Amino acid sequence: MIWGVWHWPLVICFGMVFADDRMLGLAFYPLMTLIASPVATLLRDRGGSIWAPGIWHGTNNAIGIVVLGQLFVKTEPVFLALLANLPLLVLLEWFRRRWPAEPKF
Repeated sequence: MIWGVWHWPLVICFGMVFADDRMLGLAFYPLMTLIASPVATLLRDRGGSIWAPGIWHGTNNAIGIVVLGQLFVKTEPVFLALLANLPLLVLLEWFRRRWPAEPKF
């Protein structure tokens, strides 16, 4: 939630991603950070540093905001962002079950 709220000044002041409906942006960012947190946590835990989730975050933004946003509309629709991340969450769960983390003592 904190990372979602962290984006609020950019949404309010600059209309980041949601220039036409800034209130939608205020709801979108906390929701998306909650959905993305299991992926980032797994990448950090398995990668042993913050580099893996950082690279994933940048790639996710580039695909979601730049590519999808510019192909369909001037702002990124919430449903496209959710659709883009839901398969990732399914893949994450499959990965977690297939290769469980070894216990750390």
